[in-house]
Amino acid sequence: MRRRPHLIFALSLFVAFCAAAFGRAPATSPAAPATPAGGDWTQFRGDSALTGRAAAPLPRDLRPVWKFKAQAGIAGTAAIAGGTVYVGSLDGNLYALRLADGGLLFKVRAEGPIKAAPAVRDGVVYFGSTDGNLYAVK
Repeated sequence: MRRRPHLIFALSLFVAFCAAAFGRAPATSPAAPATPAGGDWTQFRGDSALTGRAAAPLPRDLRPVWKFKAQAGIAGTAAIAGGTVYVGSLDGNLYALRLADGGLLFKVRAEGPIKAAPAVRDGVVYFGSTDGNLYAVK
C-alpha cells in the first residue's frame, strides 16, 4: 500500500492551526461569525455557517506539534471538541486523539473507508462510511 505523507502533514498542520486558535478570546467585531462553543472545530469548516474562520489569528510560524499515522490515508478533515480530535481514515477507523499530544484515546471500526469529516454535537460524534451507514458514537 502506498503511503501518503502529505496527508499526515496536512492533518498535522490542521491540528497546529486549531491548537493555536483554542483558548483565545473570540473576535469582538459585530460582523464576526459566532465560533463553536469553547473554540471547538466541531465539523467541516468549523461551524454550521461553514465560515472556516478561527476565533483568533494564526501565529506567523506554524509548526506541527505532533503527528499521528493511521493505518491508511486520511481523506477528510478532523473535528475537534472538548480537547479530542476525531478523524476518519481510509482504513475504516474513526480515531479519537488527544489534542494536546496526539495520543490515541480510542478507535471505532466502520465496515468501509471513512472519506468525509466527522461532526460532533452534544457529545456524540457522527460520521459516514462508504459502507452506506451513518454512525453515531458517544
